[in-house]
Amino acid sequence: MFNGKKLAEYMKENKITNVSLAKKFGVSEGAIRHILVGFKQPSFMMAVEIAKMMGCALDELVIPVE
Repeated sequence: MFNGKKLAEYMKENKITNVSLAKKFGVSEGAIRHILVGFKQPSFMMAVEIAKMMGCALDELVIPVE
């Protein structure tokens, strides 16, 4: 499961807004908000690209399944 809280931390650290992230992926700002609060999960490819943008490994943005 994607960790929206962690993404929000990386976005703040990298000064990336919901709007700029939405434009990058061609989705609405609402879609980004839904990812941040956990209502939606990004596609695998989108998650990989988000991790690259944030300068972190994908596993840093994923909540481990027990």
